[in-house]
Amino acid sequence: MTKATLEFFSDALRHEMHKWGVKVVIVEPASFGPSTGITVPAVFNKLASDLWANMEDAVKEDYGKEYFDYHIERLRACTQGERKDNTPVIDAMADAVTLTDPSHRYLVGASFEDYVDKVWLGHFPTLWTDSSERPDTEGEPKPTMLQNTK
Repeated sequence: MTKATLEFFSDALRHEMHKWGVKVVIVEPASFGPSTGITVPAVFNKLASDLWANMEDAVKEDYGKEYFDYHIERLRACTQGERKDNTPVIDAMADAVTLTDPSHRYLVGASFEDYVDKVWLGHFPTLWTDSSERPDTEGEPKPTMLQNTK
């Protein structure tokens, strides 16, 4: 199940359970990888090498190592500014279960842009949002199977 699927399921569940007085709350932490240890270089490198090693040969052939390495480096760069203290996440979870009238969604550590991306853009037609969600990828490597196409 993807994060988006879980989010939409939780929203639907919140609407369904409202008539019985049950509150469903979503806590969505932003970048707190270092507080879990998943972005420690040794752990990250092992996860990346295991991912490549366990990938089916057909997938490796279709995408290629250059494409894989490029996106692993982008992912690594995204983890550099992550928060090390997960107290805000714990506080949001505590609020969600102890307040009599909690928010239905807690975006912990998110910026306004994250809020717009996660909450609002998902409700607009893809024709409007694709250009903002998928910027031009000039200079980005293509999967091996697409390198000879225009």
